[in-house]
Amino acid sequence: MKKAYEITFKDGQNIITKTVKAYTIIGATYLIAAYGCCENVICIKEISFERYHALNIASAIREADTWEDCEYECCELCRLAGMESEWREADGETFEAVLNEAAKKLNVEI
Repeated sequence: MKKAYEITFKDGQNIITKTVKAYTIIGATYLIAAYGCCENVICIKEISFERYHALNIASAIREADTWEDCEYECCELCRLAGMESEWREADGETFEAVLNEAAKKLNVEI
C-alpha cells in the first residue's frame, strides 16, 4: 500500500515542500529526483493522508490567481481544520482571517 511523504528541499534561496505517494521512502526519493532537486533534499518524512491532502489543498490555494479560482479548496481547508461553520458565516471582510486561521491550525502555508 502506498504511503504519503512530505519532502522538503532547497531551491536556490527558497525552501520548498512537495508531497508524493510511494511504497517506500526510497520510492519517494526517486519521485523527488524527477523534480531535479534530489541533491538539495533537507528532509523526507512519512505523513498522514490527511496532512497530504491539506498540503496539496494549500498549494492549490497559493497557486490560484483569484480567491474565486480556489473557492472549493478554501472550503475544504476550513473543513479539514474543523472550521466549516466559521467558513459558512464568513463574508467578504472576514473570509481571509478565517482561511488564515484554518491554515495555522493545519500548519500549512497559503
